[in-house]
Amino acid sequence: MQPRKAQIKRDTAETKIRLSLNIDGKGKSKIAPDIPFLDHMLTLFAKHATMDLNLRCNGDVEVDHHHTVEDCGIALGQAFVEALGDKTVSYTHLRAHETSLHLVCRLLLEK
Repeated sequence: MQPRKAQIKRDTAETKIRLSLNIDGKGKSKIAPDIPFLDHMLTLFAKHATMDLNLRCNGDVEVDHHHTVEDCGIALGQAFVEALGDKTVSYTHLRAHETSLHLVCRLLLEK
């Protein structure tokens, strides 16, 4: 399986963002948009999703948090699109999952 990782660089008039995402990570994060609640939520998101997330953002927080929060969300969405790549599922892939599910159900029911 291809590594499900992404690197995003997003620069706007209001923010400068560097983000790296590893969907198959360990739940480690380094978050620095300097908005305490956003930092906290993204740290918990990475931890409980067991994804590695590094996010550095310099934004116009002296004006307000709107652009920083918005652009972090956009960058995170772009990272997921990049990391997941082609989301097409083949018939063979589906049959393998169906077979596995059938086997698990039989094992559970036979107990």
